[in-house]
Amino acid sequence: MQIKEVKSKKELNQFIRFQRKLYKGNPYYVPALDKMEKDFFSPNNPMAENCTSQLWLAKLKGKVVGRVAAIINHNFNKIQGVKQGRFTHFDCIEDEAIAHKLLETAATWAKEQGMKEIVGPFGFTNLDKHGMLVEGFQELACQSSNYNYPYYPHFVESFGFRKQHDWVEREVIFPKQIPEKLSKFAELLKEKYTLKVVDLSNKKDLKDLAPKIFDLYNTTYSALYGVSPLNEKQKAALIKSFLPLLNPDFVNVLSDKDGKIVAFGINMLSLSHSLQKANGRLFPFGFIHLMRNAKGNKTLDLLLIGIHPDYQRKGLNAIVFNEIAKGIQKHGITHLETTQNLDSNKAIQNLWEAYENRLHKRARLYRMEF
Repeated sequence: MQIKEVKSKKELNQFIRFQRKLYKGNPYYVPALDKMEKDFFSPNNPMAENCTSQLWLAKLKGKVVGRVAAIINHNFNKIQGVKQGRFTHFDCIEDEAIAHKLLETAATWAKEQGMKEIVGPFGFTNLDKHGMLVEGFQELACQSSNYNYPYYPHFVESFGFRKQHDWVEREVIFPKQIPEKLSKFAELLKEKYTLKVVDLSNKKDLKDLAPKIFDLYNTTYSALYGVSPLNEKQKAALIKSFLPLLNPDFVNVLSDKDGKIVAFGINMLSLSHSLQKANGRLFPFGFIHLMRNAKGNKTLDLLLIGIHPDYQRKGLNAIVFNEIAKGIQKHGITHLETTQNLDSNKAIQNLWEAYENRLHKRARLYRMEF
């Protein structure tokens, strides 16, 4: 068995496509698009600014049997005062020795760079896929979450990694009518704090407001684990990438009496089935599946919610969700995927008590000190 550093375009293609081969025929796995993966590891990826990374393939008799990447986010380390490496894109066949060799390679590289710990799976920023699935192996993955076989956590733990954080995902069954209790509570809060819902009737409104939304994101998420503040270049890249995928009916923003943005919610129709049909490729037919994604789609992925620190713990989550609910009802959405929320975030977890729901996935961030 050989561990080989990825250097050529051919090796990068092998790195990207290995996961698809490993999970071929698995009904729960959702492949990323090849282009998105290539952009992720491109030197021009704005999210990788001030980061160092390295990729490796594991080969057995010339055949790819595993992969891993390691990252150092120098900006994050400087702000947090830590010396942290990260591993991501870890995949392998069911062979503990191969798994350990890949993890050892990533950890050794981080240690040689002067790091004191390594965590993962975690990307360049917290907006990348993160966490290793430890529960919910027979549930369809979201496009924003990792999927892995049940043997992965065992291999990682037997190597010496230990739990750092857990994220949980819930499936929420949305009722045909918006609960009256939620609507009344939301209206009372809007009146109490003199808040208004910003008009986002079209994508131009959303595009104009997007930079301010990401400014609030920086303020809101700065205290959460693994968050790196977004710079202007990164904000522009995110707006360009995701704006075309968003329907203004599933995005809402609240402002105070002076017009300052104090809360936002960003959600999008699930892409999971369309990405499965595309199988990693936009062409020749993958783009057609993505273009038709809205047809008959009754599942909404809840991606981001942000509340300004001055308004946190005041119930604004209820206002944001009540506004989202109007778009949900308009489009006949029946199922919501909460995507990943820290299991320690009780404010978000409590939001779903009024609805039929089930906690159906759990992902774990692992950590090992040197």
